[in-house]
Amino acid sequence: MDRIEIEKLLQKSKELIPGGCQTISKRPANFSDEGWPSFYSRADGSQVFDLNGKPYTDYVLALGPIILGYNHPVVTERVKRQLDIGILTSLQSPLEIELSEKLVEIIPCAEMVRLFKTGADAVTAGVRLARAVTGRSHVLSCGYSGWHDWWVAKNPYSDSAKGVLAGTSTFTHDIPYGNVTAVEQIVDEIGSDIACIVVEPIISTDNDYLKFIREISTRLGAVLIFDEIVTGFRLALGGAQKLYGVTPDLCTLGKGMANGFPLSALVGHREIMREMESLWISSTYAGESASIAASLATIEELEKPGTYQRLWAMGDRLAAAWKSSANGSESIQIIGGGPMPQLRMVTAEGELDAEADHSLVEHFLDHKILWRRDHCAFISLAHSDSDIDRLIEISAAKLQKGEHVV
Repeated sequence: MDRIEIEKLLQKSKELIPGGCQTISKRPANFSDEGWPSFYSRADGSQVFDLNGKPYTDYVLALGPIILGYNHPVVTERVKRQLDIGILTSLQSPLEIELSEKLVEIIPCAEMVRLFKTGADAVTAGVRLARAVTGRSHVLSCGYSGWHDWWVAKNPYSDSAKGVLAGTSTFTHDIPYGNVTAVEQIVDEIGSDIACIVVEPIISTDNDYLKFIREISTRLGAVLIFDEIVTGFRLALGGAQKLYGVTPDLCTLGKGMANGFPLSALVGHREIMREMESLWISSTYAGESASIAASLATIEELEKPGTYQRLWAMGDRLAAAWKSSANGSESIQIIGGGPMPQLRMVTAEGELDAEADHSLVEHFLDHKILWRRDHCAFISLAHSDSDIDRLIEISAAKLQKGEHVV
């Protein structure tokens, strides 16, 4: 398919789909001004193929859900078997119980489970549940938690909160990660009416902030929710809470949970989760069993010995190589490591250098690597040592320029 035909397809998508894409973060303009492949013909392992069959090594991984690799044979076979049985009927599937038992086994805070299809739905259900059990109104939110009104009301991006009732922003308060002072100030103002604190854990060698949030939630009688949509199956099988030894009251899971099949979950302590029996939180497709079968197969693969050691080893090796190439440059930040290290271009003030970041994405694209602006690199078990070696080599060619990374 030549460039003119692809341009026509892009134009048609814009005529039929608002924004030209079903997912905002997948819009081509969010990655590259031109040359982004936009459409895929197939995906396998660590690679996505464009409409002409050209392969790209992918570190975006569908915005994070792919942890085993695309088209993983064990997951694919399990889903095919379930298709023959049926994936949605008027009755429940026993697989719902099987997956719930598995989540209770591996997630520290989990005693009961509700399944959903998207991360935003799961977190929003958790917020409503917290308000119901506490009888309070206010939410402290740290990180990204989806498109629902309660979170978008605090979103700093212009125009994104159109359609959200003006008063909604009164009840959601943004707290920057690691900023103890900001939390204490808000608590001093509205502590007695805080229903929950929603935190998206990040990779860190210091878990003091999470411990602080746990302590203050307990003191206030507020529900602590870990939004582990990203971290839940990527950092460790039991999530960041297992890795850092800090247990929330509720937790949301999603990306990585079913290796790309649409599934998320809200799990938590029994005395809180029981309240959902009286709340109107429901979804026709929550028990769709092809995705549940995919999740069970995914977890079985992740439980195999050495799985997370390999994910962490690849990511830590990549982060170490970046640091070596950056050679102390103040215009380059390397954040975290393991299965989701981030390479960030910054200004002298420490803010994102949009021009340099864009240049980095274009550099990788020139070498047939899919990369996301100002975001971590997702690593899957399908990425090979040679994939990482090649990424290190291509990164070095850019980073060794230091201040002249643009």
